[in-house]
Amino acid sequence: MTPLETKDAWMSYQWEQGGGLPGVIVLLSDNDDNNSNDVEMVKTQKKNGKRRLFPIWMEEAIVDDNDDDNKSNKQAQEETIRYKVTDTGLFSTELENNSHSALVCYYRGLGCHFSS
Repeated sequence: MTPLETKDAWMSYQWEQGGGLPGVIVLLSDNDDNNSNDVEMVKTQKKNGKRRLFPIWMEEAIVDDNDDDNKSNKQAQEETIRYKVTDTGLFSTELENNSHSALVCYYRGLGCHFSS
């Protein structure tokens, strides 16, 4: 798989579906709070969106996605995505909003690397 294909699979499985966590419901939303349901809105949700995880009420947002850098080059050597916790939900006594983030990198021939 190319880094782009790997990233797309991660977005589908982890970001949109909760990564297989039992009992977790994921609600996607757009950072711009646009309520449109067209194809462009779905692309925006994936690229610049937020998600809320239930039942813990935690909200995460994608803050950086290198898709624009690699649009013309599907064989890019690296793809990245950065997201952060924007609302700690039920963990508000243990965590501060915007205090946790993660960077996920996909490299050709080296797989995936996750750092926080």
